[in-house]
Amino acid sequence: MKSTRRASVFVLVLSSFAWTAASPCTIVTMARDGRVLIGNNEDWTDPRSKVWFVPASEGRYGRVLFGFENRFIQGGINEHGLFYDANALPPVDWKQAPGKPLFEDTFEKQTGDYILASCATVADVIEFFQEYSVWLGGGKFVFADASGESITVEWFQGSDRITRRDGYYQISTNIPQWNIVPGEVDDPRFTIAQKVILSRGDVSLDTMRAVLAATHQEWSFPTMYSYICDLKSRVLYVYNFHNFEDVHVFDVRAELAKGAHELDLPALFEVEPFAFAQHERNAPKLGVVEIEQKLAEGGVEAAMIWYQSVKDGQRELPNYMFFDAVYQQLGKDLLSRGGSQKALDVFKFVCRAFPESADSWELQGDAWFAIGDSVQAKACYEHAVQLGSQSLFLSNELMQSQK
Repeated sequence: MKSTRRASVFVLVLSSFAWTAASPCTIVTMARDGRVLIGNNEDWTDPRSKVWFVPASEGRYGRVLFGFENRFIQGGINEHGLFYDANALPPVDWKQAPGKPLFEDTFEKQTGDYILASCATVADVIEFFQEYSVWLGGGKFVFADASGESITVEWFQGSDRITRRDGYYQISTNIPQWNIVPGEVDDPRFTIAQKVILSRGDVSLDTMRAVLAATHQEWSFPTMYSYICDLKSRVLYVYNFHNFEDVHVFDVRAELAKGAHELDLPALFEVEPFAFAQHERNAPKLGVVEIEQKLAEGGVEAAMIWYQSVKDGQRELPNYMFFDAVYQQLGKDLLSRGGSQKALDVFKFVCRAFPESADSWELQGDAWFAIGDSVQAKACYEHAVQLGSQSLFLSNELMQSQK
């Protein structure tokens, strides 16, 4: 059975949880006097940040991608100097555009990665959104290219809304972009970024670094990594855990020439900031590693016992944050690598921990189907339908197997 799960939904839904509590991520474009710079602060709670280099292949551009251990693409830059990232927004009532095919965003074909692999300019990106209906129910996309063009794409009143840069800079935080009025923005990070840009008046690495430093976040959802890229020269400056005194520099094209490889961002830096160590000790964790360990040690029952004990014992000072989407992704990752039984155990746990999550029941059905048990799969799909899932669950092949 083909799952219709959307990878962008996962990324933006997770970000929406964080948006509610901590308003994460700042993205800035500046273009003037022959220079085009982008800057990004990635705010989240998982310090296991990654960078992947994917060389060009037939029909696909080379690109450098940023994200975390779960391998979802948070943003990146391709060999032509096209940049992509996203901000979470409050959820909206998104609907597929009439007459446009839905872009099926999956773990194997994530929207941002697909665009970086197939588009060279912002104009190409606009054509993509004119051709496809793309889920925008909880966030906005940000794109910029080496020519200096930059846009945001979000959902507003029944259609995609594209906002072009006005002036020599564009700031994107976790507020809608289409209705921003200069001087009337009620968002601290937007206002701070704008003050830094206007007080300096130039397009430079120092100014962009000053913007990111002034808007970085701390506490539960700190800035895990930051980067600045000169989109014309394709030189990339990477910073770990909002320490802007220590930088790792990449030449994007030279790095892509080395072939496909993955790097742990924190490992690129000799000095681990004290704030990083404190976050590791004190910040709420997602519990993914612990759940995977408990499942391996004692199955679903052991995982549930640990989960419930932690939930009951952390009412005064939470040490963990439990999101069904996080564990769904663990299971999907295992399923994509052929670990059907391990994935099934994960989805069984998620359905017990979050019994009202229709998506989790659908995914458990996918796992049962992957191991060849269509009876159990059908039961899970039907339960997901009862819980109100909007996806089409039952394939003709599955229905035929029940006749």
